[in-house]
Amino acid sequence: MPKLGPYYFLSVWVYCYNPNWHSSYLVVLFYLVQYIGFFGRYTDPDSGLSTNIHYVQVKVVMQIKVKTHG
Repeated sequence: MPKLGPYYFLSVWVYCYNPNWHSSYLVVLFYLVQYIGFFGRYTDPDSGLSTNIHYVQVKVVMQIKVKTHG
């Protein structure tokens, strides 16, 4: 069982905080990205995929901040 990262909980928080269509869509994207991160980490830990996934998660966080706070 993979550990749940902080972004997983952040995505849940964003959904509860502002559950409009855009946020819901981004949360679904979040879960997908999180899953891909787990998949990459456990299939080939030396591929560097988890680092790329972390970068994508940070970008999504910034997009959510822009969307929810103007």
